Amino acid sequence: MDIPFLKLLVSYFVLLTSFNVASSEVDIPAYFDQNCTINNNFTSDSPYQYNLNTLLISLYSKATATDTPKFYNDTLGTPNVNDTVYGEYMCRGDVHLEVRQNCVQDATNRIASECPYNREAIISYDQCSVSYSDRYFFSTLHQLPTVNSFLRDTGSRRTDGNCDRGGLTLLRGWWRRRPMRKKKQHKLERRVGKRIYRIKSDAE
Repeated sequence: MDIPFLKLLVSYFVLLTSFNVASSEVDIPAYFDQNCTINNNFTSDSPYQYNLNTLLISLYSKATATDTPKFYNDTLGTPNVNDTVYGEYMCRGDVHLEVRQNCVQDATNRIASECPYNREAIISYDQCSVSYSDRYFFSTLHQLPTVNSFLRDTGSRRTDGNCDRGGLTLLRGWWRRRPMRKKKQHKLERRVGKRIYRIKSDAE
C-alpha cells in the first residue's frame, strides 16, 4: 500500500469520526431552564402525585411512539377536581424523530426531579418543552410559570449569522403568542434579508 493512499484513507476515517461525533452532539437535547411554582405543593403519595406520575409517563410514551406528534396534551383525573393534572409537550417542527423522543424523555425525567411536589411547572429545551399544572391551561392565556431563558440568545447556541437571529426572533414571537391560540392553525412569518422564516402550528 503506497503512502499517499494510506494518508488519504486515514484522513477519511478521521473525517468520518468527526462527523459522527458532531452529529451525536447535535442530537443531545439542549437544556435551558425550568420554573417550579412555589407555595403550591402536593404531598407525597397523594392522588395528585399518582396522577402526575401517570401523566408524565403518558407524555413520554406518546413521544416515543413511531408516529409521535410534535405536540401532545393529556389530562389525568376528573376535570375541575383538585387532584386533576393537565400536561403537554411541544417540539420544534424541524427536529428529527429521534431527537424529539430524546428531548421529551429527558424533559419528563428532569421535571420530576427538579420540581418535586410542585403542582405546576415548565421545563424548556432548545428542541422541546414540557409543562404541567393543576389548572386547565390548554389554548388559554397563562403568564406563570414561564422560562425566560428559553427566549434568551445564549452563547451556547450554534450561530449562523442572520439565520439564527431571524429564527430566534420569530421563535420569541411564537412563544409569547402560543397560549393565545384559539384556532387549530397558528402561523407567524418574518423576513430577514432575502430569507423568509415561518412557524406554523397545527396543534389542537
